Amino acid sequence: MLVATKSILVVDDDEDCRIIAQRILSRAGYTVDTACDGAEGLEKAQSKRFDLILLDVMMPKLDGFEVCARIRKDKPNADTPVVMVTALDSISDQAKASESGAQWIVNKPYDSHYLLSVANHRVNQLDPGV
Repeated sequence: MLVATKSILVVDDDEDCRIIAQRILSRAGYTVDTACDGAEGLEKAQSKRFDLILLDVMMPKLDGFEVCARIRKDKPNADTPVVMVTALDSISDQAKASESGAQWIVNKPYDSHYLLSVANHRVNQLDPGV
């Protein structure tokens, strides 16, 4: 039986961070789509179902908080796990991420093993076969 590859959307305006996350997740077997800002990320999230969305907080046009809140209101990703990636570390920023609908926060700069561990856990949390 063939197992479908899980798909992840990486939304980050920092090209280096976006490429690093894409490489880490692709090497682990995920299909990775990317967006370079919040508006593009929202557009992709509204047009295709993902198993996980990795979302930067501080971006031009639309910040990650707003993108996450909008994703939560629309299909196909209203129930998709969202992991916020941020250099912000205040309790109020963490609360705002949670209030916008994120399930987890990973601080930048992130450790590749930690990022992959969080992604694996969040993707497989919804998989009834795991």
